[in-house]
Amino acid sequence: MKAKVLLIPLIIVIAVAFLIGWVYPAFTNGSDGVLEKYKMLKNEQNKLVELQNKSQAVNNLLSQLTSLPEKNILYAFVPEATEEEKIVNSLINTASSAGVLLMETTINQPNQKAVIAEDLEENSSGGQDPLAVSSALPKADNFETQVNLIGSYEKIKDFLTNIGKLNRNNNIDVLKISKNNSENEESANADSLLVSASIEFNLLKKIKMTKSYVNNEVFSGDKLEVGIINEIKSQKNANNFQLNIDQKGKSNPFQL
Repeated sequence: MKAKVLLIPLIIVIAVAFLIGWVYPAFTNGSDGVLEKYKMLKNEQNKLVELQNKSQAVNNLLSQLTSLPEKNILYAFVPEATEEEKIVNSLINTASSAGVLLMETTINQPNQKAVIAEDLEENSSGGQDPLAVSSALPKADNFETQVNLIGSYEKIKDFLTNIGKLNRNNNIDVLKISKNNSENEESANADSLLVSASIEFNLLKKIKMTKSYVNNEVFSGDKLEVGIINEIKSQKNANNFQLNIDQKGKSNPFQL
């Protein structure tokens, strides 16, 4: 009788041990157990919440940009296309107002330096978390515009200064100034100089929003940074171009 009484607890212990030995490996085995799958599911849920939050942040920024009264200043400063006609007209008007003779303008094709979203996605496909990949935003495509003109030293300075005040972002990359030895009587005189300049403009094409860009810090804020607009507007009143030449008391340092 006593043996039967002791046998029942022993059977229960054996049954519990067997049950634990059978259930526990299925619950967690270090790779694909219930516990591991639960953690994976929880991780994916956290990613989904993060994506939803960033998507909402992007929509908020887009809404602010759409309603921005001075957004056209941004679009004109770095447009989506080359807009060659506008560049030529701006150069002609600037030359005319400065009193120089614009002889030639040549616009070269843009050098594409943009970061392609698909390339970033391929780099992040090797088992890494795409959200953990630090992705760079696309860069502007730069292109050179060659300009040849003739004018006096002071008028050339006015032209170059006004180029820096255009509504469109630009940079004078190469500048060559020499004495004008033209045989044309209309363009050749004692004070006239020949200028060959390479002016760099740029454009920024629209891109398709992909997961490669989601983790960029530009989308982490909830307020659109518009300080750049004031900087663009203020450059119209600034003289950012200076000729670092020892004039030695002369109004024209190129004059002998």
